Amino acid sequence: MVVCCDPLYPACCDTDTVCVCVSPQPILAWPSIYTDICSNGGPRTLNPADIFVDINNTWVMVPFSGGTGVFSGPVFGNTFTPPGIGSYVITFTYTDPNGCVATITNSITTTFCCDTINTVSAGNDTTICAGGIAILTATGCNGATTWYQLGVEGPFVVGQGPIFDAFPQQSTCYMVVCCDPIYPACCDTDTVCVYVSPQPILIWPSIYTDICSNGGPITLNPADIFVDINNTWVMSPFAGGTGVFSGPGIFGNTFTPPGIGSYVITFTYTDPNGCVATITNTITTMYCCDPTTTISAGNDTIICAGGVATLNVTGCEGNAIWYALTVEGPIVVGQGNTFQANPQQNTCYVVVCCNPNDPTCCFTDTVCVTIKPIILVGPITGTLISACIPATAGSSVYSVTPVLGATYLWTAPTGMTIASGQGTPTINATWTAAAMQQGINGTLCVTQYWSRICRRNHIGSCRK
Repeated sequence: MVVCCDPLYPACCDTDTVCVCVSPQPILAWPSIYTDICSNGGPRTLNPADIFVDINNTWVMVPFSGGTGVFSGPVFGNTFTPPGIGSYVITFTYTDPNGCVATITNSITTTFCCDTINTVSAGNDTTICAGGIAILTATGCNGATTWYQLGVEGPFVVGQGPIFDAFPQQSTCYMVVCCDPIYPACCDTDTVCVYVSPQPILIWPSIYTDICSNGGPITLNPADIFVDINNTWVMSPFAGGTGVFSGPGIFGNTFTPPGIGSYVITFTYTDPNGCVATITNTITTMYCCDPTTTISAGNDTIICAGGVATLNVTGCEGNAIWYALTVEGPIVVGQGNTFQANPQQNTCYVVVCCNPNDPTCCFTDTVCVTIKPIILVGPITGTLISACIPATAGSSVYSVTPVLGATYLWTAPTGMTIASGQGTPTINATWTAAAMQQGINGTLCVTQYWSRICRRNHIGSCRK
């Protein structure tokens, strides 16, 4: 109550009463417990709804309590940006509708965290052939890289640096570790596996017979070469890979002999994984005589007894040698492309012609000479002796043994004409065309008229 009295009239006083109501301080609760955050992890938003006000024994979120509140400390508005590593106290000041103010605090701890945007990559898994090298490259690493091989006993260091040449003998996985040069505790890893494909196994069972150096090219067949696929031999064209021939005289699948000798032919096979294997085979070439070269000694021929057969060889570019074939073997009887043969009996002759550039290349041909004998009857003796001789159409010379002092009268069969020699021991006869065509066999007779027989004795006398 307030009393106010007039100073001139102290008895004159007036009063008024006013009441002061005391509002209690707001009671706040901030139950949130913030986990440590990365100092380089960026800002965090603080939510006023995480803070509660006690209103009539009921906890009400600050935004719904009728008052206002602000955060303070290393914050801007409702955002906390870590200024560094450490623990930071955040204060929330609340003013209730009556203007009463209360504060509450909480702590946020920041720690160093590795940069999650920096990642290392060891690349994709790869396949190499046995005995090959896989070049592994780490990307995205700004620090030191260390390569580890993963084995049954754990990882062990096999290399350092961004590039690592791996040559495993079997399929193997590798881990690359990249550590931040400023914060060595910050490391990132990646794993890559290298699969080892075995080398192809080949067989080439073909055995090539010797070929002629002048015999022209031969074709090599890839199907003659087999690839081991899962313990099954498969022809190379059906094994999924590719193959090529190489070596002297090879063009594509064709081998053309470059000369006389043995030549190694190589077949290189590449499987679907890019693994390569080779296998070889040998082809031997030798000089062969030209199969197109032929010689001819001509057709067989017939001569009369005592006659001469002129034999000629054609197609011979070298020296021709003539051999007579006897029961004791061939006997040399002449040389040159032409040979005059005068056999006493039926005889066959072999002509041999050798290449002057290669004497081992010789060619032969055979021709036979048949003797047509003179028909002999006699001797005819006596004062008047007659004899008959078989006559066949086509024969032209007939003879009997001559007798000194005798004359001869020949009688010809039908179809034959005595052309010359009548009266002598030997005649030449001709036949009509009809007789020749029909092949007439007739009888030719001769009568010998005796004058005398002269027989020389030891003293050379002659008797009648």
